Amino acid sequence: MIKSIKFFVAFCLSIITIYVIMMFILSLFSFRNNTITQWSNNYYVPLGGSSYNRFREFKPNYFYDILFIGSSRTFRGYDPLIFKEDSLSTYNLGSSNQTLRNSYILAEDLIRSKNTSTLIVDIYSYSLSDISFESSMDLVSNIPNPSTAMKIQARELDIRTTNNFLRRLFTLNEKPVLKEKDAVAFGFCKKTNKLDSALIKKIAQNDIQSNPVEIIKEELDYIYKISRLCKERDIQLIFTTSPTSVFFTEKDREKMLDIILPIFESTGDIYLDYSKKLNLDSKDYFFDEGHMNYQGVEIFNKTLIKDLKTILKYK
Repeated sequence: MIKSIKFFVAFCLSIITIYVIMMFILSLFSFRNNTITQWSNNYYVPLGGSSYNRFREFKPNYFYDILFIGSSRTFRGYDPLIFKEDSLSTYNLGSSNQTLRNSYILAEDLIRSKNTSTLIVDIYSYSLSDISFESSMDLVSNIPNPSTAMKIQARELDIRTTNNFLRRLFTLNEKPVLKEKDAVAFGFCKKTNKLDSALIKKIAQNDIQSNPVEIIKEELDYIYKISRLCKERDIQLIFTTSPTSVFFTEKDREKMLDIILPIFESTGDIYLDYSKKLNLDSKDYFFDEGHMNYQGVEIFNKTLIKDLKTILKYK
């Protein structure tokens, strides 16, 4: 029995060794500025983009009054420059399709009472669903700390994120791909355009369908984990849902609230729901189905600041 176990362990270690060596060799060769591993697979998220800038401009040893974390609705929905007008120092740690699991890992590694007194987590149906792959690939490529990247790929349980992590380790001289649209200001990405004609036509024809999203228990568990983490670190925690367009229907909203409100009652955490509160006209204040343009961001942020003044705690 013991011999069989030893043989199995040795066999597994051999397979892992061969796999790592193979990834190392593939990462050595490049074609048109991309490694063979990238050319042979279409799922890699390259080094670069707004996440590259965002996480490198963040100063973990600087004190911010508020840190924001969440999906693209976060990095497109909370502008630190607006908060600065009210003497609030803030930074935006949102990233594309960031689920609560990845929000938790980022908070665990980046956020301390020494660098903030308040964490605001933007929560939305999609951030509670099983869509973490895009977020994990992006963060594995672009988060500066390799140990954080390792945590993210390990919890993703997907060989593709492991491949991406190994590619990262073996291509340390890789140059980031950065475009003008990837520019950030304190982590925020500004967008000023409005809905395109196809979406406006759908609104005019009342062609709005409820878009059910499967909220999974594993992601809900991370509400509890983020709550415990903030209590342990003496950080005030506030959950928010930023304004949503007409494409996020009242039925979608009620389904989400039915699931998350009992959790907030049990944890005692503050939840501010702006999903429909401000009645922002989708045609004027959104640039797609899920994201506000800057005109909408200004209205939302100024309202949020006003509400926060009564509940913020300062060190």
